[in-house]
Amino acid sequence: MNLDFDVIIIGAGMSGITAGIRSAMSGKRVLLLEQQQEVGGLNTYYKRAERIIDVGLHAFTNYLPPHKGKGALNKILRQLRIRFEDLKLGEHPSSLISFAEGGMVFGNGPDVQTFCESVRKLFPEDEQRFLSLVRTIENYNVNFIDAKQTQNEKSARQELQKILEGANPLLLEMLLFPCLVYGSSWENDLEFSQFAIMFRALFLEGFARPEGGVKRLIDLLKARFLEEGGNLKLKCKVLSLTEGKAGEWRVFSTLGVFSAKQVISCAGSLESYKLIEERALPLAQERGKLTFTEAIFVLPRSALVLQNKGLPKHSVVFYNERPGHYRYAAPLECTAIDTSSALICFPDNYLDAQKQTIPSEELVIRVSLLANFDYWEKLRKVRADYLRAKEYVLEESIKLVLRYLKREGVELSYLEIKDKIIFHDVFTPWTIRRYGGREGAAVYGHERKSRDGKTPYSQLYLCGSDQGFVGVVGAMLSGIAIANQYVIKDHQSETSI
Repeated sequence: MNLDFDVIIIGAGMSGITAGIRSAMSGKRVLLLEQQQEVGGLNTYYKRAERIIDVGLHAFTNYLPPHKGKGALNKILRQLRIRFEDLKLGEHPSSLISFAEGGMVFGNGPDVQTFCESVRKLFPEDEQRFLSLVRTIENYNVNFIDAKQTQNEKSARQELQKILEGANPLLLEMLLFPCLVYGSSWENDLEFSQFAIMFRALFLEGFARPEGGVKRLIDLLKARFLEEGGNLKLKCKVLSLTEGKAGEWRVFSTLGVFSAKQVISCAGSLESYKLIEERALPLAQERGKLTFTEAIFVLPRSALVLQNKGLPKHSVVFYNERPGHYRYAAPLECTAIDTSSALICFPDNYLDAQKQTIPSEELVIRVSLLANFDYWEKLRKVRADYLRAKEYVLEESIKLVLRYLKREGVELSYLEIKDKIIFHDVFTPWTIRRYGGREGAAVYGHERKSRDGKTPYSQLYLCGSDQGFVGVVGAMLSGIAIANQYVIKDHQSETSI
């Protein structure tokens, strides 16, 4: 049978494009279809008011320079044949988990001394329990595509209670917060192997940021895909999939009909199944529940007293106001956002190669809040109400930053921030749904994952968040692993971390 391509990949998110690169590197004829005008998926960028604005990327996790060890990021770059130095990564000076009861500071790994000092200061009786957890994670092997891990999912909360038995419950809550907000599709918990991945990514390896933001990474990935002979079609929406009698796939899109032996989709499991013309398969999965708003605002550094106070000290702040507990769940249906916690990011507060803070005349602040998708979906139908709600998100985000700064000993009024803003924008769950195509704007996909990437359909595979790995680095790992396993059939290549 004469097919157009060997592999068609639906979606040029981070997992889709890395699956495309690996497949093309093996000599396969690869077609990559993306409905937006740029690759990257939920981690891309756009231009507004002569600014390049990152979407999704707060920080690059798994930062570990090659001379410090074989981290996940280094595995990815080796598989894609991209040089580490080409990313021009600047590491974060530190980040903070901030609760009303106190804070814990952590830097980049593999040395966790800074983190240990914070644990010792806040939980003096629990330092050894914390170190026991670190050793457990260091020795924990996660196979990217092990279906058994889907079948034997363990609650991270329950496993941590065993490992940290006798510890202050607040320690568990503080350790869970970053891992939940950076990678869980479950409410108030996550699967233990996913916790192990996130703990290693955030605390044992660390944060960095490419010079110029996510655009640098996207440009590198796109160039590698095209260098390997891959075919890329942007502004190409997939309309449906049909499985032929001979096992081939026909992909119907706004730019034509294409055929291939295999299809890999990073669009999501529910989203992919809905593309299939035969509807005999019951959609067993409900959409994911977890989504966010994000406010971005830019201020001139010279107009703030923060610079004189040495602030901001950190790159990422995991901020929580609930006493003794962090709530990671969709807000009530009548509520737009949860203002009791936030992920506050200072994306330009990174170090250069000489470990010096990169000077900038502006201070960029990004605030992510848990949101209710159903609320925003109803709201968007009346534009005036929708715009007022976006303004409300901006106001509440500014207030949260002010409350965080007060914890750091700096008191500013609302107008001292609001009146100095020179640029701002707000993303909502509907923004994510419209441009990302995800049902329910579920950033981390559906609760039930397919670790081995298999679907009920022959030669249709999943990569990305519904395969089980999230974030920029996790998504790239997912794409590589699925391509290695099913396209290249190299079962020995980079399947665990």
